[in-house]
Amino acid sequence: MMRKLDIPYIVYMVGILSFAVFYYQVKEQFENQWLFVGVAVAYLAFVRLIGHLAAKWMRSRNKTDS
Repeated sequence: MMRKLDIPYIVYMVGILSFAVFYYQVKEQFENQWLFVGVAVAYLAFVRLIGHLAAKWMRSRNKTDS
C-alpha cells in the first residue's frame, strides 16, 4: 500500500535527499565522527519539525480560507 503524500512526508524526503547529496562534504568538515552523528541527528529532527510546522500552517490556512 502506498503512503499518502502529505506535507511532512514530502519535506522529510527532500531533507533526506539533500543530506545524501551533501553527505561527504559535510562529513569532511567534522574531525570527530560523534560530532557528525550528533549534527546529522539534529538535522533530521529539525527537518521533521519543519515538516510538521508546515503542515500545521497549511491546515490553519485552509481553515481560514473556507
